[in-house]
Parts: sequence; C-alpha cells; structure tokens
Amino acid sequence: PVWKEAGLRVGKAKLCRTVQLGKMLEREDLRRLLEWPEGSAEHGSIGAGLCNAGNTCFLNAVLQCLTYTPPLANYFLSGGPAAAGSGAGSNNRSAHTCMGAHDKCGHPSFCMLCTLSEHIHRALNSHGEVFTPNAIANNLRKIAPHFRLGRQEDSHEFLRYLFDALQQRFLSRYEGTMVPQQEELTTLVYSIFGGALLSTVTCRECGAKSRTREPFLDLSLDIDFDDAHGGTLADALQRFRSSEILDNKNKYWCSRCSKYALACKALSVECAPPVLTLHLKRFLYSRRSASVKITQQISFPLDFNFTLDNGTEIPYSLYAVLVHRGPSSRNGHYYCFVKSPSGDWYWMNDSSVRAVTVETVQKQEAYMLFYITQPQFVNTSTTLPTVLRAVPESSPAPHTPKRRPLDTLPGSPLAKRVRLDWAPLPQNELLGHGRKTQVPRHPLHYRRRKTAKL
Repeated sequence: PVWKEAGLRVGKAKLCRTVQLGKMLEREDLRRLLEWPEGSAEHGSIGAGLCNAGNTCFLNAVLQCLTYTPPLANYFLSGGPAAAGSGAGSNNRSAHTCMGAHDKCGHPSFCMLCTLSEHIHRALNSHGEVFTPNAIANNLRKIAPHFRLGRQEDSHEFLRYLFDALQQRFLSRYEGTMVPQQEELTTLVYSIFGGALLSTVTCRECGAKSRTREPFLDLSLDIDFDDAHGGTLADALQRFRSSEILDNKNKYWCSRCSKYALACKALSVECAPPVLTLHLKRFLYSRRSASVKITQQISFPLDFNFTLDNGTEIPYSLYAVLVHRGPSSRNGHYYCFVKSPSGDWYWMNDSSVRAVTVETVQKQEAYMLFYITQPQFVNTSTTLPTVLRAVPESSPAPHTPKRRPLDTLPGSPLAKRVRLDWAPLPQNELLGHGRKTQVPRHPLHYRRRKTAKL
C-alpha cells in the first residue's frame, strides 16, 4: 500500500512511546504526529469512499474527517495501539496489544479503539475504492445507546459519543471504579483534541471573582440568528468570549454576599488543543417541536490566529469541513470536505470522492470546522493536566446545584413517573457560563425536566 511505502510504519517506537493506555503522548511525539510523514504527499493520494448503509451519512462524514486528522491517522498508522502495549508497561493487564483488529486486543466485546484503527488503515490504503464501515455501523448502539441504524442522527453528537467510546477503552483499567480527572486528561483523545476553558464570574455587588477551569474537546459557537448575512467565524468566536450578565433566574450565588447576586461572566481559552474542533450551533431545539435549522452562511478562513487568555496567538490551518444540507437535524444529508496529505481538497460525499477547489470549500454551509496547529506551537511545558491542576484564583466558589445520582438515569423506576423527564444537561451549564442555548445530548450528564405527571 502507498502509505506503507511512504514510510508511515518507520520509527514506530519513536512515534508512539506510550507504554500503556492512560499515558499522555510526549510532546515531541505529538509534534511529529501533527504533520504527514515525509513522502506521503508524493505517494499518498486520497483514500476510499464510504457506502451509505441507510441514513449513515452522519457517520461517514465524521469518519472521513477523523481519517484525515494527521495526528490521529499517524498514531494508528505507526502502530500506536501496538506500541502502547510494548515496553515497560507490557506487563500491565490494561495494556493494549493489538494492531488494529479488535478480535486480537483481548477485549471481550466491541473495541472502539481497534475498530477505528482498522478503519483508518483500510480507508487510507484503498485509493479509488469504496467500502461500507460495517464494523462501526453495526455497533452503533454500543457507541451511542439511543442511536438507531437507519435513522438520521446528528454528526456532532455522534463525534462526542465516539470520543467517549475511545475514552472508555483507554481507561478500561478503571472499570467499576472512579476515574481520576488527571487520568482522563492524559489519553490520546485529550492529547489531540483537548483544551482548557477559563470561566470568570465577577459579582457586580461586591466585586468578588471566581475562576473555574474546565476541559473541552470542541467549542460550540452561537450563530447570530438576526444577521441575514450570517457573519464570520471571527464574529462567532468574539461572541463566545464576550461577557454575559447573569440576572433574574440566572443570578450567581456569591458566598461573600451570602445571596444570589447580579454577576458578569466571561469565557476564554487558557490551553489550546493541537486540533481545534469548532461546532456551529445551526439547530435550535425545543421541547414541543423538532429542531429548526439556522441557514445563515458563516464565512471561515483557511488560516487564522486563535488568541488565548494570556494574549498568546496560536496559528491554525483548516483541514476538514463537515456540512449539513436540509431543514433539521433529523432530516437532510451530511458530507464533508477534507484536505489530503498532498494539500489538495476533496469532496467526500458517501461513496462519491471528487477533487474540488479551495473556493468551493469556503462557500459551504459549514456545521463543523476542523483546524490543526503547527508543531512548533505545541507547548512543551503547559499541558492540559498542568493547567487544570492550577489553583484557581478566586473568592468563594459559586453555588453549584446538586445533580441526581446515576441510579436515577433513564430506565430506573424513578424515570417512569414523569413524561419526557430526561433531558441533556447542556455543556454550557457544566462549564457554568449560564448560556441558555441547548447543545446536543451528552451521554454522561442528564437532568430531570419539570413536566406533568402521567
């Protein structure tokens, strides 16, 4: 295969020195993984198209974007899972020792890590071919329990569930026990896609400040519904960073004032990820009706500088665009545009693969944008766990409402007493920045809706 000729398997031990799952990629290794290996531009062309197995375009589009994510593809193509099970950590029972075939990793059931590795190998080594990703489609409910094969699902939601499935496999040695947060942040997923948000809440009455740090895997950006032209990506990022007044029902609990008080809240990015995933909130959700799509065009650049909380600018380059066409999240079609190792852009529309111009890519109604930074901007000292371990500079922390225990999740007797009593806890609520917009469901966080009894 052309990828093997390009030397992607050379230096396997150097590229992947992780000796067991749960150990973060060393920064020098990550820097090497951020770029396609030398020779791949000449030898490696675009890979295979993916057959639609019945409303699986949402799945196909996400898989194609991940396949052409350089650090993820390079990790698997360099024998990452195998290298993770070799060396000093090979005696650890949690070590992953397979080469991408999930029936060899020793896991008794479906393994997302091995299946994705096998898929990326096959896709990149099958130029001009088409195949159906049955290994993933047939195990869709093991990735996202409420997804159904043959039903249209949301691509962003699927991506988050896929990340969760990878996380569970990386942290399988903690099965049945509490996973330390620092361990969660040292997996391959967070090494590539993970960053840190800084949420600052300032009480308007006494001036007390509370700074909270939270990890993220993608940023969800609001679209200006009233702007007929849609605006730009820079505008959406500015709205994300803009201050928000917490008043009325959203008032902030100030421990210094000992009451709910008017407050100002602002978000910023303290630690930027090597791969920045931006999700544009094109769907408005309500309890009584289906989602409504925001169709405004958002212009996005091929290259831009992302500003961190301390003023540092990190350059990013676009390598994939995921597009949705249709009236709502449950109706329509997903496809994507990806940048090959040679720098050419291709339209990946299920089984159809076609070369396109950069101008065509920038005219798309983007739903998700994937950007990658340059190797020299991967900080060697400030890692995600280091940032999140920092002692917050704060006055007394804000009041946090109690969450329901896991034994009251859907399916329990308690859940049967109310109608539609389970709704996703919005990511913005987890981060504590009080935004009212809903985000797609997250598998680990739920809350009860106050609805009428049956």
